[in-house]
Amino acid sequence: MRILIIEDEHDKREKIKKQVEVLIGTEAVIEERESLRGGLKAILSLSDLDLILLDMSMPSFDLTDEFGSEDPESFAGIEIMSQMKLREINVPVLVVTQYKSFEKGSVSLEDLIEKMTSEFKPFFKGTIYYDSLLEGWKKQLSDYLEETRKGT
Repeated sequence: MRILIIEDEHDKREKIKKQVEVLIGTEAVIEERESLRGGLKAILSLSDLDLILLDMSMPSFDLTDEFGSEDPESFAGIEIMSQMKLREINVPVLVVTQYKSFEKGSVSLEDLIEKMTSEFKPFFKGTIYYDSLLEGWKKQLSDYLEETRKGT
């Protein structure tokens, strides 16, 4: 199973990667990117992706890019899915976010889920709320991967 993790926060990305490896084992081929631009490049260039684990807020560019910045773009994940829709790329996407609201509280996670569900069918598969202190996100990820492996 080939999985692309698009996440700018190193610790969160490593925990997600470790959990995928625990759940899938040697079957897992994991690619990692940390920005909107890096994620889009990977989606366009990598073949046979089975799943994208996507953060919602991240910088537009990698820090190593000429225009790199640490300032996150609140809806970078929406932009990536918009580009996927435009290019008819139907790789399943799970959004993994640690925020319950965006744009300084003006947009709730529930509103965002509703928007993604209506705009990005069939490839948007759901949202996992990530909290490094809680185990719930691991169970949600496990459930999704198990469903995917069973072909449901």
